Amino acid sequence: MKKLLLLLLCVPLIYSCGDEKILIDQLEFKETDDYNAYFKGKLYSGFAYGVNDGTNFEIEIIDGKYVFQKVYYEDSSFTFYKYLNGKNSWMKCYNQNGQLTEEKIFEEDYRIEFDNNNDYKGEMGSYLHKYYYNSGQLMLVGKVIDGNRSGLWQRYDEKGNLEKEWMEGVKVNSNDKDNFEKLNDTISSVNKRIID
Repeated sequence: MKKLLLLLLCVPLIYSCGDEKILIDQLEFKETDDYNAYFKGKLYSGFAYGVNDGTNFEIEIIDGKYVFQKVYYEDSSFTFYKYLNGKNSWMKCYNQNGQLTEEKIFEEDYRIEFDNNNDYKGEMGSYLHKYYYNSGQLMLVGKVIDGNRSGLWQRYDEKGNLEKEWMEGVKVNSNDKDNFEKLNDTISSVNKRIID
């Protein structure tokens, strides 16, 4: 796994040796042009990099559209984003050991919205969300719509056996309260494992 990950990290670096790299702040994003990236008045192709809240990132852009993004965190974990036609296609998070911990597979309607001050407003659209144990085994899977869990969700044990299925986005009665408390405990456990 580590050899494959190393290879995946090196191929873009070899490929990008001759490409221009600029700071993301040097790019202009035009709302009227589907937020394409421009540099010195022309559609940009190359790599842009920057730092946001102590997080380093590098973005590959072709003809003004995001193609691939790498985000590196202070704890040595990292996240990859793949774009198709300038929109999110998938996201994968890895821990410090290179083990996949979380994955999102975005549908075409997915987008992140910002207000007039360019502050984060929320997620719109849908995606499949997966969490993994440190062993790489699938832990939790379900769909998210407009930032909320929705529909069928499934939880697996560390051997890959289905432990539980439930529906999200349905009205909860008092009999279901215990099940939802267990779900919240599971989500808290998953988030703690991802952070650890």
